[in-house]
Amino acid sequence: MTNKDISLCVDTKLCQAAWEGDNETVRALLDAGADQDVALIEAAANGLIELVRELLAKGADVHVFQGLALVLAPAHGHTETVRTLLAAGADAGDEAARQLAVENGHADTVRVLKGWRGSQMP
Repeated sequence: MTNKDISLCVDTKLCQAAWEGDNETVRALLDAGADQDVALIEAAANGLIELVRELLAKGADVHVFQGLALVLAPAHGHTETVRTLLAAGADAGDEAARQLAVENGHADTVRVLKGWRGSQMP
């Protein structure tokens, strides 16, 4: 991660921990008051599926920032994360999510987005 990447984050410490796949630090930051919706976005973007599931179970909003979690997860090919977000009510018709998955060559993720029927569970 570069300083440029960090400056794009809403919460620098949370972003850094998610970028590094450090679930424990993310949990500690949440315990210290970090926003769980922002944490959901960072976890989804970085494919931290266990953390995504925990956050959703605790009430994180899958629609926050216009469903940004479902835009970032497919862009990085995190197919299981995409399934989990969709099962939690994210918009399967999000064109940006599909387009980014296509542009980045994540065929499995594209298939999940196109084939989602709402009754599938992760």
